[in-house]
Amino acid sequence: MSTQYLQFSAAPSQTCTPKLFALGGDAVLFTGSAIADSPSGSGLYKSTFSEVSALNGTYRCVVFVGSVGVAGYEVKFTGTDTEVAQGAEFINASGGDDAATIYTYFTDANREDAFKADSTLAKQNEILAKLSTTTQVFTDPDMANPRKITIIRGDAYDSVSWPAKSWDIGRDIDGLDFRFTIKDQIDGNVIFQSTGTGVGQMAAPVITSAQSLLLQKTEVGDEYYWDVEIEYTTTSFGTPLYGTVEVIDDVTTPGDRS
Repeated sequence: MSTQYLQFSAAPSQTCTPKLFALGGDAVLFTGSAIADSPSGSGLYKSTFSEVSALNGTYRCVVFVGSVGVAGYEVKFTGTDTEVAQGAEFINASGGDDAATIYTYFTDANREDAFKADSTLAKQNEILAKLSTTTQVFTDPDMANPRKITIIRGDAYDSVSWPAKSWDIGRDIDGLDFRFTIKDQIDGNVIFQSTGTGVGQMAAPVITSAQSLLLQKTEVGDEYYWDVEIEYTTTSFGTPLYGTVEVIDDVTTPGDRS
């Protein structure tokens, strides 16, 4: 009787059973012992194979938790008793060109294809001309920190000027009511609230120009607070989104428009 071992990695804190298949086959040839990871929680497993003759060859290993396969490896045994084989990622070494052929292809001076760069003087001048022009792109400041909302007083967030404030809840809220609320303090006064209906997984409350103009500017170091509450039923509510609000003055006000 020969005893060999297989060491592999899988999700931690499970009871795993490795089974060996022939490469390209779908019949189980050998089954290792069911084991837990050691050290506990490490995701490192070491299973025992006890066979009449020592395993010798390359196999496809599928790791099962119960009846479900959760990982797959290439395993090479050398026919040595007490050896510890390692589960390794499959690498397909068949096919393809050798290194000399590849080198010749990419260094062929007569080949003009998508892999070769045009290094002519004309091309270099074209690139320099494009680099000489600087374009400044302005984006929604909320993109940098989605939990902090920046509102410019008098601006509309309605997908016409600025995009509507919108979030992917991460679950289906299609047709469900939501409330978007801003308070001057977490437990303070409501200074803005709008309602809407979820579309798919998205909640997108609208803020009009008139509504944002009514908000008072936040001072340096000060901020308002916001959240989005989903009404799943009349007795079940959830608040998947929350954060802070900065309100800043617009340089161009309604009085500046002729």
